[in-house]
Amino acid sequence: RSTSSWNAIKIIRAAKGEIPGGYCEFQIRDRVKHYNDKNWDEMLADILPIMGTRLTQIVTEPSYIVPIPNSDMTLDSGDGHRVISLAKLFASEYQSDAENPDVKVLPTLCWSSTKKSQRRTPGMRSPEKYRGKFRMRSGVDRPIILFDDVYTSGSQAKAALQYLKGQGADVIAVVTLGKTVHEPDEKPISFRSGTCTVDEDPFDLEW
Repeated sequence: RSTSSWNAIKIIRAAKGEIPGGYCEFQIRDRVKHYNDKNWDEMLADILPIMGTRLTQIVTEPSYIVPIPNSDMTLDSGDGHRVISLAKLFASEYQSDAENPDVKVLPTLCWSSTKKSQRRTPGMRSPEKYRGKFRMRSGVDRPIILFDDVYTSGSQAKAALQYLKGQGADVIAVVTLGKTVHEPDEKPISFRSGTCTVDEDPFDLEW
């Protein structure tokens, strides 16, 4: 695995709330910072605000960042959800620049009832399975940027997009921290014990 894919796997695990395991490093502005199991929680706090500065490429007017809800995020569950915290981290550095168009994190999208987590289910999933399961806590009067912490098959993002458009919302973009892929095997090459023989001069070379 390349260094970039190794580091991407660590970011995705951290975004899921898992201990990434192992070791990685990132260039944070003018210095290289190292992360391991002892300080992995600092990784997203360092990286997300920098990633969020790219909002300047898509935001041209005051907008909302609307997180795609966690499995237990319902109308009555409050705002103490990981994806909301990640979205706020993501937007923090962009928001600190007064010259940028105003962008606020608005956790209005939620599930009608607690949803069974699909985290461990591989493969494509149809957006249709989520039809009728979204709700909104409040209306929106600005363009929306959908925020997905980890993009797996894209079915939830597509379903959320369809739902919000059906509610009259203007969704201008979907942003995500990372996309999951099937991780390579730890030992992609295997060896068999055995013997072989090679001719002394298999190419019959003349010197």
